[in-house]
Amino acid sequence: MLDLRGGLGLGLGAWLFGDELATPLLGVAKGPTPFPPTLHVHALGAHVAYGLATAVVTQALYRLLHSGDAT
Repeated sequence: MLDLRGGLGLGLGAWLFGDELATPLLGVAKGPTPFPPTLHVHALGAHVAYGLATAVVTQALYRLLHSGDAT
């Protein structure tokens, strides 16, 4: 199950490896230098929010699906 720390890691990883590394290497976007630092910070914040939201939803669905399980 994805906890909040894992969600944070998911968001950071998606930003670093997706936005900052993979898209320029694949030629989908220009490298990071043509963009202002504020754009990178906003993108980082959006990815972190996505990762944390993913973790919260994953936890909620896990609890919902396993609420009737006998322990």
